Amino acid sequence: MERGKVGSRIELKRRFDMPAEARGRLVGLNFTFDGWLVGVSEAGDVVAVARDFSRHYLARLDGAPEDAVKGGDQLSGWVRNSFAVGADNRVYIVSRDFMHCIRWTGQGWSQREADGAWREPYPNSTGKGSGSTPTLMGFGAGDRFVVITDGDVLMNLTLFWRDGIPADWQGLPGLSRRIAGRAPATMGDPALMVVQSEQSVGVLGYGAVIVNNEPAHIPWYLPKSMGPVLVALLATRDEYRPLGVQKFAWNPATRTLDEAWVNREVSSPNSVPMISAGSNTVYTEGARDGHWTLEALDWDTGASRFHWTLPRARHNTMFAPVVLDPDGRLMWGATWGRLRLQPDS
Repeated sequence: MERGKVGSRIELKRRFDMPAEARGRLVGLNFTFDGWLVGVSEAGDVVAVARDFSRHYLARLDGAPEDAVKGGDQLSGWVRNSFAVGADNRVYIVSRDFMHCIRWTGQGWSQREADGAWREPYPNSTGKGSGSTPTLMGFGAGDRFVVITDGDVLMNLTLFWRDGIPADWQGLPGLSRRIAGRAPATMGDPALMVVQSEQSVGVLGYGAVIVNNEPAHIPWYLPKSMGPVLVALLATRDEYRPLGVQKFAWNPATRTLDEAWVNREVSSPNSVPMISAGSNTVYTEGARDGHWTLEALDWDTGASRFHWTLPRARHNTMFAPVVLDPDGRLMWGATWGRLRLQPDS
């Protein structure tokens, strides 16, 4: 592509083919802090590739089953989310069965505890595993975690100790000592039996916000697996629109994960929320009154600050994240391409 010319053709510079022994499709790409391109496959194979594609290192996640890929749909793989990379080049990958921490050494992959790697099971009563890409919480000398929503029918926000487990940590009843916090995503309704999210957890400081992607209703003639389709395409209709955005916060003094607030009126059917530290605002795409919307919530209280009604169905995020650029413009990948919202100056 020619710099400065939007209409110029994209030029293929180089190509890397996965090694013959690698299994499954890639489900995520990211960079290590020392510049290697990392990919993870649905079967649990992890590859690091030099920027010039001259070298690569392949590893298979410990615990990956031989039949890790059972079909052709997105939910069939053993790994179905992207991953997070820490500044120490530890890579955090969630599979159907485990939360994995694997270390990139600069010359290969290590899954040895001596190198800071670990692997822990988490609750998974649905059998589908987590729907969220792991998010890192805590930096510097304080408590540090990797955060997901688990695989239970009523999912739980789950925090894993990222580094060594504190020696005086007693653990939570019935769970691995690696799990530091766990809280059910009730969305403020204790009678709610099912909540699932296919979104990364939004984190700022020790606060974490989750959304409800479970349709309010699935017609009797449709299989339950159609739920993501309903919230992807038809969530502007009240009978399918899920409600609820919920924030939790880790308290380092009491070492507890507590509910901070819940907004039961706002819907975030299929969008990854984004938190602006500068304006103290959570942004997400929502749905109300038969239209897709941009929703803005107060990060401290959860109260709605404003919403913008979007004029067309093609502005649907379809499970994409909302992004804020340095000029205050909001963008996301919509159904038919990129969308940018230009606020009034």
